Amino acid sequence: MRTTFYNGVKPILTLSAALLFSSAFAQDRFDIATFARPSGWKSDQRPTVWTFSTTDNKTGGYCVLGLYQSTDSKGDPLKDFEADWQELISKPLNVSDPPQKSEGSPKDGFHVCVGAGTYVQNNATGLAILTNLSDGTRSMSIVTLTNDTTYLADYRKFYSQLKLAGSSTQQSANAKPVAGTLPVLSGSFDDYTYNLPPGWKSEKQNGSVVLRGPDGNSVLTILPMRRGKGNLEADMQSIFWEVFDGWQVDRRNIDHHIYARGVSANGWAYYRQELGISKTDNPDMEIYGFVFLADVAGKEAVIAGTYVNSTDLLAERSQEDWQLFYHSLDFKGYQKPKINPLSKALLGSWRVGSYSGMVTYDFAANGHYASGSAFSTSNRVDDYTIKETTTSFVGDGTWVLKGSELTLTNAKTGKVQTAKVRIFDEREFTDEWITNLGLLQTSIVDGNLYEVVLRIVKN
Repeated sequence: MRTTFYNGVKPILTLSAALLFSSAFAQDRFDIATFARPSGWKSDQRPTVWTFSTTDNKTGGYCVLGLYQSTDSKGDPLKDFEADWQELISKPLNVSDPPQKSEGSPKDGFHVCVGAGTYVQNNATGLAILTNLSDGTRSMSIVTLTNDTTYLADYRKFYSQLKLAGSSTQQSANAKPVAGTLPVLSGSFDDYTYNLPPGWKSEKQNGSVVLRGPDGNSVLTILPMRRGKGNLEADMQSIFWEVFDGWQVDRRNIDHHIYARGVSANGWAYYRQELGISKTDNPDMEIYGFVFLADVAGKEAVIAGTYVNSTDLLAERSQEDWQLFYHSLDFKGYQKPKINPLSKALLGSWRVGSYSGMVTYDFAANGHYASGSAFSTSNRVDDYTIKETTTSFVGDGTWVLKGSELTLTNAKTGKVQTAKVRIFDEREFTDEWITNLGLLQTSIVDGNLYEVVLRIVKN
């Protein structure tokens, strides 16, 4: 039996401006789910459910979202939905009428079933929605309770940003790929230099160097250098499947194709390809695999990575371990260019944000910068009026880039900020390359390391 989150109490949460602003970019993880918290809502995490709630004291409107820990599937998505409806909606809310059900579009390889019904609490009627996601092995549900349908926009936003790791990634250790089985390529790997991210361990294995993350799922394999043909993107087409021999594109995760390219602060060019893949002889064994190629004076450095869940340490969009490794990576004897290639690439305007938050940076060739950030909050005044409040912060000063370390000095306060910089092109769903600026820095809110990724503003 899982604990239900609703007991008639509808508390309010007030966040500081800094925390509210940072939450626009933070990603949380719970069980097999990665998500963004609803901005400004109260959060309550328990072992079997993570809830978010908000209340409008003026109107009496409220909404509660509950993300429940995944359970073993009954082998049938419809049975999974019916079981959770009984346990999470029907029994605790005394709802006897059957729900209105519909099927949603598959999400991350999971079948989606949505059901809705009404309940009565404190002599008032509310709407209960159960969203069940099941792939026949794991089942996870989201419960939404509200007495004001305007909050359904918040539910839809929460759901659209939710990402799930496929159930077949929850295999036993015996089913996980063994990095040491990757093929040995001719050459030498003694020229690689790097630092291990916190908690990682290194071992030599079968002619390669294997780095293992403390999560037990993330593995980097450093392979000997090989002679390149001068075109990293073209070489990747053969090298990727040479490294992942016996694997294929995952038919249940065909949209996970991420390509990145760039030049490091030390001057070597690189190309990275990441796919969702599965074993050719066992399609239920699904992982994420990537290959990183670097052009080192005519030779190609080859680094392979595998991870199991979308919340593991090598999941670049939610964790920082790959960025830490990348920023420390270099090659013995490689001649750095006299001019840092990132200095010119950094110039221009960069933006990131959504309707609720925005960060901007402008870097000029004369060593000056301007920055701005803003977040907005909305409050209902009455049935016809919504009050939106925007809070903004601005700054300017000087910037200095040494290697990949960017130092910003605020002209007004003298405050100094530092960040590790990477500038890279990325494409995922289209053939269009998007130029990004990644700033790896320590949060002033919670002291944790995180990366903000901004996009170039084209003139």
